[in-house]
Amino acid sequence: MFDYDQEQPDYRKILLQPYDSVFWERAPTLVSTAQQERDRAFLRTNGVFSGHRVDKDHARSSFFESNCAWWSADKRISLKSLPPPAEVARPASFRSQGAAAPITQVNLEAQLYLDMDTTNGGLRIFTATALDGFRSYYRLPEEVHTDAFINIFFDLCEMERRKMAARLSEPGLTAPRALAIHAQAVAEMQRTTQQYMKEVKLGADRAALQRWNTVVKEALGIDNMALFGL
Repeated sequence: MFDYDQEQPDYRKILLQPYDSVFWERAPTLVSTAQQERDRAFLRTNGVFSGHRVDKDHARSSFFESNCAWWSADKRISLKSLPPPAEVARPASFRSQGAAAPITQVNLEAQLYLDMDTTNGGLRIFTATALDGFRSYYRLPEEVHTDAFINIFFDLCEMERRKMAARLSEPGLTAPRALAIHAQAVAEMQRTTQQYMKEVKLGADRAALQRWNTVVKEALGIDNMALFGL
């Protein structure tokens, strides 16, 4: 369960997926023949790697990077993690609004990734939280509270994923039930983040931001305001 940007090629869609270590440990692989192993050994010893070079422009770019940021307790995101305005779709009314209200120039969207592996008749669940880089944009000057504001938003989404994961781990889970739980979690995430966005005023309301920061700190052990010097 993930809403891909349909204009992206399949290769980019595959690269976008989060790494599921359990899947790759169990996934069937092609078994090399004895002759293939001998060929590889010969090439490693005698072969010359030619006709290949690293394009310096591509090496410096984010061409092979995902447009989504996957939540991690060890990493914080910033405006530099978000795609530049040229890479995101502007809202249809953006140009016609002129001096639009600040909130119309900011949009943060996240997705709850759900993968159901039914190999051999079983049901194994893998979930992750993604900040959707195709739909998210921030077109205002950066303030001292901006990074904390964005990360608290992302952390609130991760909190809903964890609640979802707990329900998905209950005995007797079926695929239809998993889809229903996912839909409920997405709806709850949207309600929570909408309330957050309304109350904190893009982080300018420091008292409201502190309240939500406490919610995240108690749930995840992450103090964004302290991390970003607020």
